[in-house]
Amino acid sequence: MEANLGTNPPLGSSPGSEEIPLSLRSSDRQYNLSVTTPRTRVFVDVTTLVIRDNGTGIERVQKRLLLELKKIVQGDFDFFAVFTKKDQTYYSENYVVQDKNHQYRKVQFIPGDIFFDIDMPLGPQFLSNEFVKNLKDKGVVTLFLLYDILPLKYPQFFNTESVREFGNWLRKLVVADHVLCISHAVASDLGLWLKEEKYLEADFPLISTIHLGSDFLADQHPLERTGLSIAEMTDSEMTVLNVFNERPTFLMVGTIEPRKGHSQALDAFDYLTSAGVDLNLVIIGRQGWYVDEIVARMEDHPHSGVNLFWMKQATDKFLQEAYKNASALIAASIDEGFGLPLIEAAQHELSVLCRDIPVFREIMGKHAQYFSGAGATDLGNAISEWMELKKQNMHPTTTGLTYSTWSQYAQNVFELLKRVARPMPLEFHHALFEVSHFPSQFKWRLGIAGDGGYVITQTVGEYDCYISAGISNEESFSRDFLKEFHINPFDCYAFDGTIDKYPFEYTTNIMFIKKNIGSHNDDHTTNLSYLLGNYEDIFLKMDIEGGEYLWLSTVEEEELGNIAQMVIEFHGINDDSWGTPFADKIACFVKLLRNHVIVHAHANNEGGTKDGFPDILELTLINKRAYDPGSRKNSVPLPISGLDFRNNQFKNEIELNFYPFVTQEI
Repeated sequence: MEANLGTNPPLGSSPGSEEIPLSLRSSDRQYNLSVTTPRTRVFVDVTTLVIRDNGTGIERVQKRLLLELKKIVQGDFDFFAVFTKKDQTYYSENYVVQDKNHQYRKVQFIPGDIFFDIDMPLGPQFLSNEFVKNLKDKGVVTLFLLYDILPLKYPQFFNTESVREFGNWLRKLVVADHVLCISHAVASDLGLWLKEEKYLEADFPLISTIHLGSDFLADQHPLERTGLSIAEMTDSEMTVLNVFNERPTFLMVGTIEPRKGHSQALDAFDYLTSAGVDLNLVIIGRQGWYVDEIVARMEDHPHSGVNLFWMKQATDKFLQEAYKNASALIAASIDEGFGLPLIEAAQHELSVLCRDIPVFREIMGKHAQYFSGAGATDLGNAISEWMELKKQNMHPTTTGLTYSTWSQYAQNVFELLKRVARPMPLEFHHALFEVSHFPSQFKWRLGIAGDGGYVITQTVGEYDCYISAGISNEESFSRDFLKEFHINPFDCYAFDGTIDKYPFEYTTNIMFIKKNIGSHNDDHTTNLSYLLGNYEDIFLKMDIEGGEYLWLSTVEEEELGNIAQMVIEFHGINDDSWGTPFADKIACFVKLLRNHVIVHAHANNEGGTKDGFPDILELTLINKRAYDPGSRKNSVPLPISGLDFRNNQFKNEIELNFYPFVTQEI
């Protein structure tokens, strides 16, 4: 029953690698169909958080932003946490890699998706410029969150490798469509750097600014919801907190880094205490890099434990109480991307004494006292001046400072996403179902003249494996197929976890396995990987009531490449029905069509239509290595008499005599 179709390569030759183009139809073709636009999928990349959660400020930003974005239920977007490695993006659950050998589901991008990278600058070293460019070529919007460019502005504060990696990362970011900065100061720094690096303005990504949020207030902070009380702080924390009331207490919050100004603060502390000024200096933050001397100085300081305290592992509860009970926050950083401690101080109505840098002016305005200079007297005199103003109640206060909560920040980001989104063109959805040319005389129906029978093609070569997925009590197709193609019965498999035994009255040349098709392998489910990886020329028949999408989303493309021909009934083509979001269905088709072409389509009339487009389709697909139609499309009206039959004999057939199923060549 085989036919040689001339120039087509035999089964087993090398598969092609062509991508599905974004624009598959010329403008002179008419589109009279419409389907619901899928919700935009936003893939939030948190690679470093997945690999290593240090619990510092940026990781908190990542987790809180994604959490708040998922709370916004307006139906516009679906948000997914992902991580990227070696230019491949994977779905991530709970931001954790439990096992380095664990197999994660790969993301299949489609036009209209948004790739939103909120990772730390050194995280996306796992993706390349080509990765970002390829996403854009596929119609994916690329958006990066930029916290700062401090490693390039102040390389003396970072190790050489970090500076190099950061520069490489920033050049990936420049390739993106959009960059979201956490302050206008960062946006200005980025603009200056782009000019210094000789980038053409026409090539600049679009740059936006949204200030970070902060929710440290008692009724909003995550740990407060656990019911922690002040008594649950450590004994040492309680001891330090009691000292706050003995004298004016100045607080510093943040990782101990060279640029944070801790050395100058210690100099100012020594300067003031030697002059007889009675005050506390409390430093909260873990040890960073290049600060061994600062750490040794704090630990060995004669005032350590008296009125100088370094809390390197402070609880969140202690931090909150410190904000409440301190006299003022000192922000002495040489530079910052934002400065969350300033906002957290304002939430507790704690006064702020900060260095006069653009980002602090941007955030605090008139609600802080500023100082300049790098010497002990510069900061020491500023502290003395603040203390005098405090006595007269003339010091600047944070009362009335406006700032965003995390909820407001997420809402602002959400509005930005709506502005940058480019919904998938409906033409792309239609074009996925283009039926390629295949001579009708070489099409062949197997199975009954109704539901359970399918049209296949006669192609060059033999099959080394047959798989029937989804059986119920009707196996006429398998009966006819195994009569015509003499495959070893030990290489023929039938899967269905919903029935107790196989209907062997149809055929005995098959092995029945009581499992459903799904995303993994266990006692009740299989993803077929152990078969797909061991055969080269497989025939697959599948009707698993919507489960085809879960299977396709997890199966490897290389394994799909071993399927020579398949007939699959696809359910819920036009929307989120049958248990799978519309966008995920489109991604499955894009994945499938990398190795295969559609050569026949028939609408199951049980499913009906939506705006003229069938909801359930029986598709016949051939591997491109077996048959390459080139640009030729089907011009024969569907259904074809004698090959196609109504699934439900009591309902009218659904005609497919229109694009994308039939193309009238011009």
